[in-house]
Amino acid sequence: MCTLCLTVMFGRVISEKKRAEILCLHYNGIPIKEIVRRNNVDRNTVRRVIRNVATKKVGRPRAISNRLIRRIIRNIVLSVKQGRRVTSTTIQKENQLTVSRQTIRRMLSANGVRYQKTKKKPPLKKCHKDARLAFADRHIELNTNFNE
Repeated sequence: MCTLCLTVMFGRVISEKKRAEILCLHYNGIPIKEIVRRNNVDRNTVRRVIRNVATKKVGRPRAISNRLIRRIIRNIVLSVKQGRRVTSTTIQKENQLTVSRQTIRRMLSANGVRYQKTKKKPPLKKCHKDARLAFADRHIELNTNFNE
Protein backbone atom coordinates (compact mmCIF):
# COMPACT_ATOMS: atom_id res chain seq x y z
CA MET A 1 0.00 0.00 0.00
CA CYS A 2 1.26 3.47 -0.82
CA THR A 3 1.58 6.28 1.70
CA LEU A 4 -1.20 8.23 0.04
CA CYS A 5 -3.61 5.29 0.43
CA LEU A 6 -2.70 4.97 4.12
CA THR A 7 -3.25 8.68 4.62
CA VAL A 8 -6.72 8.48 3.08
CA MET A 9 -7.68 5.41 5.14
CA PHE A 10 -6.11 6.23 8.50
CA GLY A 11 -5.52 9.98 8.53
CA ARG A 12 -1.94 11.20 9.00
CA VAL A 13 0.96 8.80 8.56
CA ILE A 14 3.67 8.97 11.20
CA SER A 15 7.25 8.99 9.95
CA GLU A 16 9.74 6.42 11.14
CA LYS A 17 11.67 9.19 12.88
CA LYS A 18 8.58 10.18 14.89
CA ARG A 19 7.89 6.50 15.76
CA ALA A 20 11.46 6.10 16.98
CA GLU A 21 11.14 9.25 19.07
CA ILE A 22 7.87 8.00 20.63
CA LEU A 23 9.46 4.67 21.49
CA CYS A 24 12.59 6.30 22.88
CA LEU A 25 10.51 8.49 25.18
CA HIS A 26 8.39 5.51 26.22
CA TYR A 27 11.45 3.38 27.05
CA ASN A 28 12.84 6.25 29.12
CA GLY A 29 9.72 6.13 31.29
CA ILE A 30 7.96 9.25 29.99
CA PRO A 31 4.15 9.00 30.45
CA ILE A 32 1.91 8.80 27.38
CA LYS A 33 0.35 12.21 28.13
CA GLU A 34 3.77 13.84 28.01
CA ILE A 35 4.72 11.99 24.79
CA VAL A 36 1.47 13.25 23.19
CA ARG A 37 2.24 16.83 24.24
CA ARG A 38 5.86 16.74 23.03
CA ASN A 39 5.14 15.16 19.62
CA ASN A 40 1.75 16.72 18.92
CA VAL A 41 0.11 13.40 18.02
CA ASP A 42 -3.06 11.68 19.16
CA ARG A 43 -3.01 9.64 22.38
CA ASN A 44 -4.30 6.52 20.59
CA THR A 45 -1.55 6.86 17.98
CA VAL A 46 1.10 6.80 20.72
CA ARG A 47 -0.55 3.78 22.32
CA ARG A 48 -0.73 1.98 18.97
CA VAL A 49 2.94 2.64 18.20
CA ILE A 50 3.98 1.34 21.63
CA ARG A 51 1.66 -1.67 21.47
CA ASN A 52 2.71 -2.72 17.97
CA VAL A 53 6.40 -2.66 18.76
CA ALA A 54 6.13 -4.18 22.22
CA THR A 55 4.08 -7.21 21.21
CA LYS A 56 5.32 -7.74 17.69
CA LYS A 57 6.73 -11.24 17.23
CA VAL A 58 7.98 -12.23 13.84
CA GLY A 59 8.01 -15.74 12.42
CA ARG A 60 6.71 -19.09 13.47
CA PRO A 61 6.40 -19.87 17.19
CA ARG A 62 9.18 -22.02 18.63
CA ALA A 63 8.49 -25.73 18.88
CA ILE A 64 10.62 -26.14 22.01
CA SER A 65 10.74 -23.55 24.80
CA ASN A 66 14.01 -22.19 26.16
CA ARG A 67 13.31 -23.84 29.50
CA LEU A 68 12.89 -27.25 27.86
CA ILE A 69 16.09 -26.73 25.84
CA ARG A 70 18.06 -26.07 29.04
CA ARG A 71 16.56 -29.17 30.68
CA ILE A 72 17.41 -31.37 27.68
CA ILE A 73 21.01 -30.13 27.57
CA ARG A 74 21.39 -30.69 31.32
CA ASN A 75 20.09 -34.27 30.91
CA ILE A 76 22.50 -34.89 28.02
CA VAL A 77 25.48 -33.72 30.07
CA LEU A 78 24.49 -35.98 32.97
CA SER A 79 23.95 -38.97 30.65
CA VAL A 80 27.32 -38.53 28.96
CA LYS A 81 29.05 -38.29 32.34
CA GLN A 82 27.41 -41.59 33.30
CA GLY A 83 28.70 -43.16 30.10
CA ARG A 84 25.29 -43.56 28.46
CA ARG A 85 24.80 -43.09 24.75
CA VAL A 86 22.44 -40.24 23.85
CA THR A 87 20.57 -40.03 20.55
CA SER A 88 17.82 -37.77 19.31
CA THR A 89 15.40 -40.71 19.57
CA THR A 90 16.23 -41.28 23.25
CA ILE A 91 15.87 -37.55 23.92
CA GLN A 92 12.49 -37.59 22.19
CA LYS A 93 11.25 -40.56 24.25
CA GLU A 94 12.65 -39.48 27.63
CA ASN A 95 11.18 -35.98 27.41
CA GLN A 96 7.95 -37.09 25.68
CA LEU A 97 8.44 -34.56 22.88
CA THR A 98 6.08 -34.27 19.93
CA VAL A 99 8.68 -32.60 17.71
CA SER A 100 10.71 -34.47 15.10
CA ARG A 101 14.20 -35.86 15.68
CA GLN A 102 15.56 -33.38 13.12
CA THR A 103 14.15 -30.48 15.17
CA ILE A 104 15.91 -31.87 18.25
CA ARG A 105 19.20 -32.16 16.34
CA ARG A 106 18.83 -28.62 15.00
CA MET A 107 18.11 -27.28 18.48
CA LEU A 108 21.14 -29.07 19.94
CA SER A 109 23.38 -27.80 17.16
CA ALA A 110 22.19 -24.24 17.69
CA ASN A 111 23.06 -24.53 21.38
CA GLY A 112 26.59 -25.81 20.83
CA VAL A 113 26.01 -29.53 21.44
CA ARG A 114 27.99 -31.37 18.79
CA TYR A 115 27.81 -34.96 17.63
CA GLN A 116 30.85 -37.00 18.53
CA LYS A 117 31.25 -40.53 17.32
CA THR A 118 32.22 -42.96 20.07
CA LYS A 119 35.58 -44.63 19.69
CA LYS A 120 35.41 -48.30 18.75
CA LYS A 121 38.32 -49.37 20.92
CA PRO A 122 40.10 -47.88 23.91
CA PRO A 123 43.41 -46.05 23.43
CA LEU A 124 46.67 -47.93 23.89
CA LYS A 125 48.06 -48.18 27.40
CA LYS A 126 51.71 -47.55 28.28
CA CYS A 127 52.53 -51.30 28.36
CA HIS A 128 51.07 -51.77 24.85
CA LYS A 129 53.08 -48.85 23.47
CA ASP A 130 56.27 -50.28 25.02
CA ALA A 131 55.55 -53.72 23.52
CA ARG A 132 55.02 -52.21 20.05
CA LEU A 133 58.24 -50.24 20.31
CA ALA A 134 60.19 -53.34 21.38
CA PHE A 135 58.69 -55.31 18.48
CA ALA A 136 59.68 -52.59 16.02
CA ASP A 137 63.24 -52.44 17.43
CA ARG A 138 63.64 -56.23 17.08
CA HIS A 139 62.43 -56.32 13.52
CA ILE A 140 64.40 -53.29 12.31
CA GLU A 141 67.62 -55.10 13.31
CA LEU A 142 66.49 -58.29 11.51
CA ASN A 143 65.57 -56.43 8.30
CA THR A 144 62.36 -58.44 8.14
CA ASN A 145 60.29 -57.96 4.98
CA PHE A 146 56.62 -58.33 5.89
CA ASN A 147 55.46 -57.97 2.29
CA GLU A 148 56.62 -61.44 1.31
